[in-house]
Amino acid sequence: MQQFFFLVTVLASTLTLAASTVALAQSDPAALLEQAVEAIARGDVAGALALFAEDAILDGAGLCAAAPCVGKAAIQKELEREVADKAHVTMRKHYVSGNVVTSRFEVRNDTVKQAGVERLSGWIIAEMQGEKIAYVRSGIPDRSDPQTARFVGTFGLAPTLGTAPTVRLELHPIPTMTLTDQQFLLGAKDGTPVVIAGELRLPRPGPDRLPAVVLVHGSGGVGVNVERWSQELHGIGVATFIVDGFAARGIVDTITNQAQLGQLTMINDAYRALERLAQHPRIDPARIALMGFSRGGRIALYASVKRFQRMYGAPGVEFAAYLPFYAPCNTTYIDDGEVSGKPIRLFHGTADDWVPVAPCRTYVERLRTAGQDVQLTEYPEAVHAFDASTLTAPLHIPQAITTRRCLFEETADGQIINHQTKQAFSWADPCIERGVTVAYNAQAYEAALKAVKEFLAVTFHLNR
Repeated sequence: MQQFFFLVTVLASTLTLAASTVALAQSDPAALLEQAVEAIARGDVAGALALFAEDAILDGAGLCAAAPCVGKAAIQKELEREVADKAHVTMRKHYVSGNVVTSRFEVRNDTVKQAGVERLSGWIIAEMQGEKIAYVRSGIPDRSDPQTARFVGTFGLAPTLGTAPTVRLELHPIPTMTLTDQQFLLGAKDGTPVVIAGELRLPRPGPDRLPAVVLVHGSGGVGVNVERWSQELHGIGVATFIVDGFAARGIVDTITNQAQLGQLTMINDAYRALERLAQHPRIDPARIALMGFSRGGRIALYASVKRFQRMYGAPGVEFAAYLPFYAPCNTTYIDDGEVSGKPIRLFHGTADDWVPVAPCRTYVERLRTAGQDVQLTEYPEAVHAFDASTLTAPLHIPQAITTRRCLFEETADGQIINHQTKQAFSWADPCIERGVTVAYNAQAYEAALKAVKEFLAVTFHLNR
């Protein structure tokens, strides 16, 4: 893994600073990225740091590769490292959506020169909130570039954890819309338009069509667990499509404020991702599965509901399987017993105090009674995010919102109400609590990893 972090360090050099400048003028973030290249050449660390929000997050860059840097003190150290590396960055192409800019760049610096490579190419995604930069994801290598691919093969992608390298990475815009839960449940088509990003990773070259898994993140955004699952799936020859439902909507995370985004609108995002992926010449449209975690687990579970597929599904194509991890199952939707004929496999820890497993037991039993192909696998003593390998010790998040004491149901007019009180749901509902625990559980993760790989081998016919 140290080799991987070295690669990210090289690619991230100066791009953090470039992203920070976006906050100056939301009307033209791409132009400000160009100005930022000049700023790093001047070594203006203080000027760059002033552009970050106090609680800004820098992910994937240099000193922030092993774990995201949170706050100005941590980010300052990374900016100082970038200046010391004498980087020269050229911006090649920009894609702007609202307050988010995705840019392709080339970088030349001392580290690259010492490795015998002229320059590297990569991508950066930056998001603004108000007058400050809130989140930066950088250090994404463009493996379609021959020099970058050579450098990656030498320094950055020695297989780890039983994985295989990514031989090609593509960023795809996904036009979708943002819907409230009531709009979604009523089948509205007039949501707020937005273009989110999907990162396609191919595990091998060639003309053959590959199976793929769409990965949907949880309330913390795209995290280390999603990255690790992507690598592991590549190890069995499966492509991955990582969908970021937050950045283009101006959201960093929803851990302490779930009201920022409806619980169901990312189902539509998943359908749009499927539609986009099914058209790719390297992807087999009949072998695309959906996998999600926590908030994303809800998406992976309820995207299987036929009613939702009729309202928003991709024409002529359907997910081949649904794999929700620690998904919230405590809302009963109208006709949610009528699900796809494709297999559904849920994975959950028995000690989860953020999203308890009990409602999933009830829902799965209801589906199984109706003859559906669904299974729930429970892992004793595992808590929420048991697949997040960086959480080596239990982490208590005191302000995280949880609906663990709540049961909800949908009414005919598309409202979600408290099952007990029959009152319309709000995040001020008396059943809402705060304070949860997350932790890695190696035994649970390894068992889930084995189960997922074996399931996909059968579902995708990988051994034929």
